[in-house]
Amino acid sequence: MNTTSRPALMATIRVVPRPWQLSEGIDHDGFLSAVATAEAIELRQQSRLLNSDDARRYHRASMNIERHARACGRTICRLGIAELEEMQTALGSTKRGVSRTFFPPWAVKESVRAYESAGMANRVTAAFAAAHNEDAGCVITIEFGEIAEYSEKPKKEPILIRQPTVADAIAVAKTTPACFSQDRRRSSQYDTFMAEVERALRSGQPVMVGAGAPHEVITEAFRMLSDPAIPVGRLRVMFVDGSEAASFKTGGDLGQGGSWGRSIRLGLMSMRHTELDIEVCGYAFRNRMVSLSRLQAEAEADCQRQATALFEELTAEGISDIELIHTGFEAAAIGFYRAVIAWNQTTEDKRIAVRPRYLTYKGYIDGTKWGI
Repeated sequence: MNTTSRPALMATIRVVPRPWQLSEGIDHDGFLSAVATAEAIELRQQSRLLNSDDARRYHRASMNIERHARACGRTICRLGIAELEEMQTALGSTKRGVSRTFFPPWAVKESVRAYESAGMANRVTAAFAAAHNEDAGCVITIEFGEIAEYSEKPKKEPILIRQPTVADAIAVAKTTPACFSQDRRRSSQYDTFMAEVERALRSGQPVMVGAGAPHEVITEAFRMLSDPAIPVGRLRVMFVDGSEAASFKTGGDLGQGGSWGRSIRLGLMSMRHTELDIEVCGYAFRNRMVSLSRLQAEAEADCQRQATALFEELTAEGISDIELIHTGFEAAAIGFYRAVIAWNQTTEDKRIAVRPRYLTYKGYIDGTKWGI
């Protein structure tokens, strides 16, 4: 058996002793004022009162808090990103645009109660309980660590996936999406990207995502590839950072989706255009969790998992139709729509429909519906 290790993002929970309030001691390197700033922004987020400068201020405050935690805190446990998501879900953080990663002493006790209510009797609960016993706070930092991997056989080189039948079908069905029919620039970008897709399918090489075509063009192209009129096949996908994602399944059945329940308007990612906060009911993804320093293929796979969990929550609340406001980041978009396809193909009575709306400098562009 071969044992190897690979770098991976880990969430480190650190116990940080007092003082946590300005009245309790010296404000070392602006730490306490950073806590006050971040908490004030989180309160405004809950009331949908963010302004255009809050994203920058929140990021700067969070960096200051994490820097202090690394210098003064004590590492109590490390989590994988999946465990961190479970933890944030237990706290209800996934429903907000700002993801909490710092917990002053007065918030630690509430967090322990939330974990216990969610049945999370694990090391996360133990870590927060230890901080509570010390009357200390907790700070979560995202860092690189090493994950051990075990394999019976050495990894093989990727096999070329040639799909001439799918390529032929795309060549025949060269139709610009209706949403771009009056837009020369995006029509040209779409045609160029689809030509790259066709070449990739014939050669078995991956198509490059993020090198030129914007997110709205990528989304419409993958919607076309998912159409039942296209033969079933596989398209290799590589992001501009060189990471290769799982191959994208072409053709198949998008499934009759939506219209059985209520509708909701969501944004794709939080904190990118804060002016949207008053227009949407929430966000599919938290910017802080998606925009981590990691490979885009990993981010895309993570977004698919998060979107699937989101669909479970929405359909349980009687929601079947989603209006999704796009604000960028191709990996998040691809991961989201992979989840839509998989959900509709494996769900009989709770299929969903998604209508993308692309935010541009001139307003919105209504995209092609997913879930026929």
